[in-house]
Amino acid sequence: MRRFLFLLILLVSLSGCRHAAKAPVKPARNAYARLFDLQAQDGYTLLHIRQPYPGGKAVTYVLLPRQADIAGLPDSLQQYPVIRTPVRRIIATSVTHLEPFYLLGEGDKIIGFPQTDYIVSPYFRRRVDQGLITDIGNELMPDAETVLSLRPDIMLVFTTGNDRKDFSFYRQNGIPVLYMAEWMEAHPLGRAEWLKVAGALTDKLAHADSIFRHIRTRYENIVRQARRIKSRPAVFKGGMFGDKWYVPGGASWPAKLIRDAGGRYVIDDSTATGSLTLNHENALLRLMQSRIWLDPGTWTASAQIRQAFPGATGDKLLQRLRIYSVNLKTDRHGRILFFEKSPMHPDLVLQDLFRIFRTDSLLPADSLHFYAPVH
Repeated sequence: MRRFLFLLILLVSLSGCRHAAKAPVKPARNAYARLFDLQAQDGYTLLHIRQPYPGGKAVTYVLLPRQADIAGLPDSLQQYPVIRTPVRRIIATSVTHLEPFYLLGEGDKIIGFPQTDYIVSPYFRRRVDQGLITDIGNELMPDAETVLSLRPDIMLVFTTGNDRKDFSFYRQNGIPVLYMAEWMEAHPLGRAEWLKVAGALTDKLAHADSIFRHIRTRYENIVRQARRIKSRPAVFKGGMFGDKWYVPGGASWPAKLIRDAGGRYVIDDSTATGSLTLNHENALLRLMQSRIWLDPGTWTASAQIRQAFPGATGDKLLQRLRIYSVNLKTDRHGRILFFEKSPMHPDLVLQDLFRIFRTDSLLPADSLHFYAPVH
């Protein structure tokens, strides 16, 4: 589950002769993303990742057109990794890295991925089955020989900072390592705005911006609809693993989605941006305050919930709560669609929640994009 927990401005050519860079162009401000920005310069673009992982220091990359002479870069930029654009061969290391390139029509640029069994979407599964995406081994320690043999232009990575991942080998062998930190954005639309990073890498920033504006417009329209409705159902989200319950903090992006869809998150008293742990008694208290329960962990049937809450308690919960889970929308091998697709489609997640919150009965699964009712 952690791996799911766990996605830029058109480029111009450099002249062949060395020259001083012009004054930085004021970057177009991101609407929601806070962890990256792009600066178009004279013949190249700077990509700043403000926080590549929790507690990490900012990282800067130089996006340089393929035909440009690297000697034309100012001396002050020689310290930064250079990524030649448009990128043609990409190794991705998280399923969340795939959808941005698919949306841009650049999915064929993905040529390597760790543990390809995790890939869900039909387009990328076909490419895996056709041998067009190579399995590079374990996510924590990819097979170095396989990675080098693929000759990637770039390796997209994510790290929590304490997961023992070491990318120095790839850098030493000339492979730019780009930290994708979309998963740390506080707003659902901030995560989707990382589509622009994929756009900058593939020389399709204008297209990426157009797609994002469409997603943003749909999302904000649903928010406006939800604000006009006074009734806000109480919502609990999370499930039990081991002897603890894991739930989103009150300032997290899942809590933001619930509020934006017109729900009242029952753990709004928390200011945490990540996940929280609750004991069984506290979780039960919050459940009893709720009318809707989202994502009850691995439980996908009411019988499992009765087993966890024996006697009258389980019956009372099932009578009181409308329960939905993303774990029920899978492919034929049981792989969950939500984790691969949802970061780039917060508008569709929000639409699901808006419908769920506005209906007193359980909605059929085929009327929702990612969620399905737990029976």
